[in-house]
Amino acid sequence: MTKKKQTINLYYCLAVVLSLVAICMIFVPNVKIVGTLSDAVHYTGNGISTVFGMKDGSLSVFSFSVLSLLTYLLPLCALILMALKMAKVSKSNLLDIISIVLLVVSAVFFFIAPSFAISEYANTLGSLASKKLAIGAILGGVFSALSAVILCLNLVLKKK
Repeated sequence: MTKKKQTINLYYCLAVVLSLVAICMIFVPNVKIVGTLSDAVHYTGNGISTVFGMKDGSLSVFSFSVLSLLTYLLPLCALILMALKMAKVSKSNLLDIISIVLLVVSAVFFFIAPSFAISEYANTLGSLASKKLAIGAILGGVFSALSAVILCLNLVLKKK
């Protein structure tokens, strides 16, 4: 195997790992509800609770959100396409380009995750509470964007 082939395979493996890590950010806090007057954190929701909902007693802190679910499904779809490409199902660059687009959209979705989180609690408090990014959404967006950049680099190196 030539050195160029090994480098391309290394980039592909790195992109797959970063996409997998972005998907794993569903277990890390990604949205927090903070008070606007005191900056006290009222609730912190990980990806699972912001996607599927979370209750505190009778109060629905987070409700099901399709766009939050899409945030995690997009890198999963890109991961499947990259696996198909690594399995030599297709030699076309179309799978790479679709994966790049999916990862970029996912990165954007990670960074605007608070706007996707449906929170009855934040709506009840009105202007006294706001939804902000937590570390999971930031890392998920970074990992997703890095994976897209690595796939772009892989495409450029493949053409040379």
